Amino acid sequence: HILYRSTQEFVQNALKYANAKQIMVSITRDDKKVTLTIQDNGIGIDAEKLEHSNSINKTRKMLSELGVTMLVDTQPLEYTMITLHLEIPDVI
Repeated sequence: HILYRSTQEFVQNALKYANAKQIMVSITRDDKKVTLTIQDNGIGIDAEKLEHSNSINKTRKMLSELGVTMLVDTQPLEYTMITLHLEIPDVI
């Protein structure tokens, strides 16, 4: 559920703030983790704004508490790519 809601939020932000014309969402899974990537071709996020963004920091903290790692890669005027990694526990 948390991955779905996070994806929904990131896509809405790309549409609302980034002026993105394309948004790609991909999900991959292997034996150890699920990886969710959201990438857009919008205006990107300024590094200083990214570091001080309450919204992104709250989301990162919430996801971290649930065992999800969030990485943000952005290039101003080119793209933003958000990657979420969720480890899959071993079941015995």
